[in-house]
Amino acid sequence: MDESGGNSKLNFKKFEQFFNENIHAAGLIAYRYVSDKQLVEDILQDAFITIWDKRSQIYNSDAELRKYLFVTVRNKTISYLRSIKVKQIEIDNALASMCLQEEAKLYTDEELALKVSKAIDKLPKRCQEIFKLAYLNDKSYNEIADTLTISKNTVKTQMVIAYRILRVELKEIYLNMLFILTNWKKRE
Repeated sequence: MDESGGNSKLNFKKFEQFFNENIHAAGLIAYRYVSDKQLVEDILQDAFITIWDKRSQIYNSDAELRKYLFVTVRNKTISYLRSIKVKQIEIDNALASMCLQEEAKLYTDEELALKVSKAIDKLPKRCQEIFKLAYLNDKSYNEIADTLTISKNTVKTQMVIAYRILRVELKEIYLNMLFILTNWKKRE
């Protein structure tokens, strides 16, 4: 390589020689910041590609090119670390947001459960008993009828009454409740 400082052209053969002479030192610079071998290789590859692409603008001498290489490796490594930090901040922010949303949803679910519970408590005693057997104990209409020694039609009638009362009591959340109730298994 030309150490004279003259503006000789950096051809592929000279670049290959420069690469072989400086790859180890450039790798040590990258390793000061990161310890992942594959990442260091990627950074070095990027740096040498950058130098090859800009060779006509930056090549005056081997010494200057070596300085440029080392600064490029350092800057690419730091840029990578900054991107990781930004990504980590983005991940942390996303996780914090998800936690807040989950807390809000949990609060909403607790509120909904409390409202439903209060509305169920307002049902007439027998209607409340049948409704709880159906939804809290997961019993079918036939099982409820057998348990309470009443007809299946009485169970159906009491459930219709329960739905009407709950619809009125829970009118602002009726659609949410309807969704919940329709997702429970059918009682027949």
